[in-house]
Amino acid sequence: MPRRLTAKEIISVLSENGFCLIGQKGSHQKWQNAKTGAVTIVPCHGNNQIPIGTIYSIIRASKLDKRLFGF
Repeated sequence: MPRRLTAKEIISVLSENGFCLIGQKGSHQKWQNAKTGAVTIVPCHGNNQIPIGTIYSIIRASKLDKRLFGF
């Protein structure tokens, strides 16, 4: 079973791969890659782990390889 990640871990991978924070509404941050134009939303709820389905949705929207996230 894939491991669950925190928002901090996901944001770290996004930042290392060219994503920049472009906005925030409440606890949800919007990240965009300037080269690819990919946009993804990351829910930031403290140190809580993000559900697997949400992580896969973030990976799909980011257009990054899932291995970068440890999957």
